[in-house]
Amino acid sequence: MKYFFRKLLLIIHKSFERYYSEKGAIVSNGLAFKTLFAIIPVFALFISITSVFPSFTDYKNIMLRFIIKYMLPGSVDKISVVFDNFVSNMKIFSIIGIVGTLYISLDLFISLDNVLNKVWSISENRTLVQKVLIYWLLVTMTPIFFSLYFYYSTVIRSMVGVFNQFSFLEELNYTIFSFIVLEAFVFFLYYVIPNTKVDFRKAVVVSIVISLIMIIFRFIFNYYTRIVLTTWILYGSISVVIFFMIWISLNWSILLFGAEVLSVWQNRLYKVNTNLTRYFLFDIAFILLIIYELKEDFQKTGHGITINDIVAKYTINSGDVETILNEIELAGLIVRDPENRSCFYLKRDISSIYLSNLEDIVMKNIMKVRGIPVRKYNNIVNRLRKYYYSRKQDVSIDRIVR
Repeated sequence: MKYFFRKLLLIIHKSFERYYSEKGAIVSNGLAFKTLFAIIPVFALFISITSVFPSFTDYKNIMLRFIIKYMLPGSVDKISVVFDNFVSNMKIFSIIGIVGTLYISLDLFISLDNVLNKVWSISENRTLVQKVLIYWLLVTMTPIFFSLYFYYSTVIRSMVGVFNQFSFLEELNYTIFSFIVLEAFVFFLYYVIPNTKVDFRKAVVVSIVISLIMIIFRFIFNYYTRIVLTTWILYGSISVVIFFMIWISLNWSILLFGAEVLSVWQNRLYKVNTNLTRYFLFDIAFILLIIYELKEDFQKTGHGITINDIVAKYTINSGDVETILNEIELAGLIVRDPENRSCFYLKRDISSIYLSNLEDIVMKNIMKVRGIPVRKYNNIVNRLRKYYYSRKQDVSIDRIVR
């Protein structure tokens, strides 16, 4: 339990560091600004897609009020009027106006795609066609999902109509579904959008936690607006827009911080920072050196490497070598010869061994290996120093041992 909380604090601390260094607050404000322009065109697109299914048309207004209630607690009626005016004006839009509206909504998604890939330090972005297809999938499936929910929730509500007198059940129903929708949306952002392989279970855990935090902040913000909004008479009706910007920016900040947490957790960036002790670096370098020797043996003879071979080649204490080999064996990276207990073989391909695997070994038992005056060893140490100075994500050791 102690290790769990220590690990959790390290993840949160490292995530805050990365969020601050990557100017997460400024990025969130930029996304909020684009959301202000894109949100109503996206809703209009939702309506056009939902209208294809006549049986779901009756639930259109319920769906919109549900979304608006989350977006700006306490100002549903005012935002609904703005939206209705926009939808009615779309009927007289020119082709250029419609294309411009679609571009605004697509630009928000492309910006979000770029931001999340930057969080994951991914240099290879998807093509524009791939981005449009993912965006279209999100826009298409969301209204269908909402419509199905409201259809079945209406059926269920009619079956248990005797409980309608309890108003808190209605709010509870809204809160539970808000969480389900948010969790699905956040999971989509974290798992699908990054152009890399994201751990499914970690993405589920982080999306659940972030969704809970956003639900809690909705209640806090709702209470805040009821108290403060009445005192902002100076701004008049524009105060709704100001609070909307603040609320959306806060949501984007939470979402981006969650993306940082997922990236730090999956890539184990919380384990090591640039303030490394030299012993930590030397230990990892020596483990890499041993694995390199085992790789060379596998490619050339396959006879295995003994403790005496390493001692003779690098003039190092045999006790240190034995300790390191035992730790590597416990980690499942090498295997001992059953007939010659001092002889070892490489068990896994080095492309499947990550630097975080070696960090786990060293963090459990820092062996304090001294520097070895061997060129190959010093080259590995220098590569490690460069890597840790600009570390962004976990890497396979074959990128360091070459």
